[in-house]
Amino acid sequence: MQVQARTVVNAAALHACSVARGIQGLPAEHVPREHFAKGSYYTLAGKAPFTRLVYPAPQGAWLGVHLTLDLGGQAKFGPDLEWLNVATPDAIDYTVDPKRADAFYEAVRRYWPALPDGALQPSYSGVRPKIYGPGEAAPDFRIDGPAVHGVPGLVNLFGIESPGLTSAMAIGEYVSQIDV
Repeated sequence: MQVQARTVVNAAALHACSVARGIQGLPAEHVPREHFAKGSYYTLAGKAPFTRLVYPAPQGAWLGVHLTLDLGGQAKFGPDLEWLNVATPDAIDYTVDPKRADAFYEAVRRYWPALPDGALQPSYSGVRPKIYGPGEAAPDFRIDGPAVHGVPGLVNLFGIESPGLTSAMAIGEYVSQIDV
């Protein structure tokens, strides 16, 4: 597909690098290599003894397996971090592997030692777009405008995951101020 526009904001999340590679005139060295990190969640069977979110101390660029509560009070633990060996987002399998539960029990019991055996059920997963791979230093996400890559009217957003989504309004405001 071909599209012509004076201004393009590429905020395509998992597809951002692929979209950027298809933009005429954008030098390849300005498109990072994408990596995909799956995060699975497990639901707690029964009532949670918590009334607030629980976040363990961060480990590098990852917040660890934390506890969230949905609007109905149901407890969910996650995400974990599973690097995927896929070339495109279309190849991602979002199934939560029940075998990953052992690692969840270990992580959750660091802050809730009384977690009963058999209390976690596979729930759902999501995939985070990364611009670094396993074992590499974690850079911040990127917002590249014409001053970086030289293509008038183009702003690329790469590697924006959960903290960036939390800051979506601020990121949108920042992007709107870029001289394109």
